Amino acid sequence: MTVLNGVITLLVLIGVLYTIAIVRSFSGRYWYFPLFIPVLWVPLTVILTYGLGLLFPLSDEATSRGLLVIYIHGLNLCTVAASAFMGMFVKGLLYILGRMNKE
Repeated sequence: MTVLNGVITLLVLIGVLYTIAIVRSFSGRYWYFPLFIPVLWVPLTVILTYGLGLLFPLSDEATSRGLLVIYIHGLNLCTVAASAFMGMFVKGLLYILGRMNKE
């Protein structure tokens, strides 16, 4: 249970950092670009994992390392996707608040 709490803490920390980066980096005309991050992340992760599997093949006895790679990539993908949507949400709120303050 301690490991799970550590993973959740790490995911929240990474998610907050990704969200801050998205809020600070994507603004103005190209506000929708963070939506492409999770879309491009999946094929690039699959290609990277396949390429590393060819470079560093696993033996038949070491399937746990392959499952660990899939687990880590899955957690990272969930964090990136959630952060992209949260960053877009925060940018939308800041935009709405800015428009309300102008009027």
